[in-house]
Amino acid sequence: SADLATGSADAHVRYLAQMILDDEARHHRLLADMLERVQSDAAWTAEPSIPWLRTPSDRRALLDTCRGLIREERRDLAAARALKRRLRAQRDTSLLWIMAEILELDTRKHLRILEFLRRSARRR
Repeated sequence: SADLATGSADAHVRYLAQMILDDEARHHRLLADMLERVQSDAAWTAEPSIPWLRTPSDRRALLDTCRGLIREERRDLAAARALKRRLRAQRDTSLLWIMAEILELDTRKHLRILEFLRRSARRR
């Protein structure tokens, strides 16, 4: 991907390859944090990069905030899907379709995170 992101003569290839590189860098940081967390748990050491799951200090506020954000993300998801439908004919001829798909995937990820937070706030 690095060769594509810097060496391709085509701007669209460089753009998409850079998106992959950015995601891969985030994935590697996440995996390193996960490994640190496992090692920290095994050794009972200080607070790791990925914190321990605790009962939220203000459960009601977290539930209310998550409810509103989930509503917004669902609207965003519907908009991304509608955009993809409108761009379907350009699926292989425009970057806009793949960008709409990436927005849809990111929005689904945001929904998963918010739903996890909401479940954690409901736990006792």
